Amino acid sequence: MYRDQLPLPQALSMTQADVKTSFGMPSESKGPTSLPLNSKTGGWDAYKLDSLIHTSAKVLFKCAQDYQVSTVVFALLD
Repeated sequence: MYRDQLPLPQALSMTQADVKTSFGMPSESKGPTSLPLNSKTGGWDAYKLDSLIHTSAKVLFKCAQDYQVSTVVFALLD
């Protein structure tokens, strides 16, 4: 788990709108979701990384209910 600051444009102070401005339309997306105990999320957006960065990976931005980015996940594509 990486807990330090991320370089721009992957800063955790970003909103979902900031992510879309920086990365464009996501390749995958899920809107707000209701969770147990009357909790909600703001959803998530996933983007395939440029092949110059990695040939088979994506970055996923998870958002809190207020649409602030709460988690950034890097994953290999299947």
